[in-house]
Amino acid sequence: MSNIERKTGLRKKIILSILFIAIIPGLGGLLITYWEGKKGLRESIGSGFQEIARETAKKVDIVLENEVDEAKHLSISYEIKDALNRANQRYNGKKQETIKKELMEIDNRWNGSSAVDPFALKIVENSASSFLKKFNYFEPEGHVELAVYDKEGGLVASIKKTDKYYIGNESWWNVVSGSNRIKAYLSDVSYHDKTETYIFDIVYPIVDEKAGGFMGAVRMVHDVSMFFNEVTNIKIGKTGHANLISSAGTILVCPIYPIKSHNITESLIVEILKRRLGWTIAEDDAHGGKNSVVGFAPVNFVEKYSSDGVNFGGKKWYIFVRQDPSETFAPINRLMWQVSIIALSLAIVLGALGFYAANRIMKPIHILHTGAEIIGNGDLTHKVSVNTGDEIEQLAHEFNLMAEKLKIRQEELENAYMGTIKAITSAIDAKDKYTRGHSKRVTDLSLAMGKQLGFTAERLSVLECASLFHDVGKIGIEDAILNKASKLTEAEYSIIKRHPQIGVDIIKDVDYLKPIIPIIRHDHERYNGSGYPDGLVGESIPVEARVISVADFYDAITTNRPYRKGLDHEDAVREIIARSGTEFDPKIVDIFLECIEDFRKKNEE
Repeated sequence: MSNIERKTGLRKKIILSILFIAIIPGLGGLLITYWEGKKGLRESIGSGFQEIARETAKKVDIVLENEVDEAKHLSISYEIKDALNRANQRYNGKKQETIKKELMEIDNRWNGSSAVDPFALKIVENSASSFLKKFNYFEPEGHVELAVYDKEGGLVASIKKTDKYYIGNESWWNVVSGSNRIKAYLSDVSYHDKTETYIFDIVYPIVDEKAGGFMGAVRMVHDVSMFFNEVTNIKIGKTGHANLISSAGTILVCPIYPIKSHNITESLIVEILKRRLGWTIAEDDAHGGKNSVVGFAPVNFVEKYSSDGVNFGGKKWYIFVRQDPSETFAPINRLMWQVSIIALSLAIVLGALGFYAANRIMKPIHILHTGAEIIGNGDLTHKVSVNTGDEIEQLAHEFNLMAEKLKIRQEELENAYMGTIKAITSAIDAKDKYTRGHSKRVTDLSLAMGKQLGFTAERLSVLECASLFHDVGKIGIEDAILNKASKLTEAEYSIIKRHPQIGVDIIKDVDYLKPIIPIIRHDHERYNGSGYPDGLVGESIPVEARVISVADFYDAITTNRPYRKGLDHEDAVREIIARSGTEFDPKIVDIFLECIEDFRKKNEE
């Protein structure tokens, strides 16, 4: 194939000029439309996400307020207060050290008991616990724990066996049990080892309205994943959803990832804390989205309670709404695609017109160029056909005349080459008076076998040349050895075995003959590796060499030599069959047997 670069500059200039004039203004308008449309869509979606966040935050406010109200309701119920009055009486007259020691001993016993232990059942199945169970039955989200503790932190009632009996050592207990505090305590989200879930507590103090003293507390432990369904139920399209985040940047509730498993970026949480309510473009929305539109709003209930630095771990909560940008901007992208398709269609039409016009101009030049490439690649029979009635047609005619002259010259050179090869072959055969015509006979038989093998014309040409030259190395062997009447000695045979390499050395600098070098070097190799010069085995021997090896052997054993009489045809065939699979390739032997009879008949004719 030609390495000459095909020049197409003129056609490109014609087509590009048409496209440039028609498309550039349209493309500019398209880009302006896209950016303005995307900007408007971003503002619209951002405002929508902000409103969704604000409404979701209100729902969370209501859930938290209702739950605190439920705790407050329990704190003033007769059943709970009556149980606390009886429980607190056991501390009358005891010192604080004694009370704590007793509670710790009970706590140790509690930790070692099972849920069905009579000691545990005494509390879990008392009347106050039954009241709590009835209350819990009507709570749709349920509780991980729902329990009542006395004024010292000892367990009084529970819907089931709790992790601890004594909670007076908890960091938040002093906050709840402090004097004159009638305000719920709400914890930060934390991990509950026993249930392997994330929880948060609501603890409400129980106060004796008459005496004004602290009686105990109601503790509700909630499963975060169940409690905040108002957040996880928010769905926007296929990828949009709401999250509950803390002011520390931790995502507390997410419908996609596990609780507290990922965080939003510092820059984004800083902006949320600064603005409280709004929307923005997040470089990273913590869910794989880049440059996402996000909306956010504060949970006001949490802001009110966390202002004391105790509730919710001193953190604020926000609703954070996001959606994958690919879905967010799908409408404008679809519009862009539609407009792009229209623009592309226009470009295709204009391009086709430009291409047609360019082809009308360039077609004869292209035909001439292609014809020149084909002729340059060696096909001198190719005719360049251009009918334009101008100088290009005249140039094509000159190309055709040149190709005809080159074809004649090529044939003369090929004939000269082949004549030279045959002359050299005759000279080789003339050195051995007993093998005159050997190279031609081997060549004719090899070509017959090559055709039977389905060789291409080019490959048959190589086979013919290699067959004629297969004994060229004998030029370098002394006549006394070649024409010796008796059997060769071992030393003389060693000299004869050099002729393949001598042949290679003779032709190695002739480019035209380089393709036959592996063949003439290895035509004396044997299928089982017993040949020379390299001892090649089986398929590693070139197939042309394996063909010549059989043809050479057949002609050699059917030719009379001074030290032996040549075999007749039938004996020679039996000898070749006997050596099939050892000295000769069985497949080549089969080909030989298929064509030898026809070959003999043609030669006899």
